[in-house]
Amino acid sequence: MKSTKANVKNEYEDRMYVMSVLSLMPANETEMEVFIDLLKKEVLVHPDPLSVLKQLKWCERTIAEALANKDIKRRIYLEALTYGEESFNHKGTMYGIDETSEDVKIAEF
Repeated sequence: MKSTKANVKNEYEDRMYVMSVLSLMPANETEMEVFIDLLKKEVLVHPDPLSVLKQLKWCERTIAEALANKDIKRRIYLEALTYGEESFNHKGTMYGIDETSEDVKIAEF
């Protein structure tokens, strides 16, 4: 059977919530370092490291496209505006609002 967007969407919706998957990804420097260390250990013994590369590249592209998505960016921007300041702290992370580009930046990046 050919993999269509509708089939893939149904498969994803049946088995997971995208935010659940995203929550497994690192959310700070320490978590990122641990994730990479664990990934490296697995890749070094993986029978098909080229497939790992392919998956990592698709993750990279997926994240880049999600960050560039105008609807996602707009929702994040509107949420940031509710804090009423150009710069604010949310759960220990400093955010800044760029009203010119309607973008939200994270101080540590």
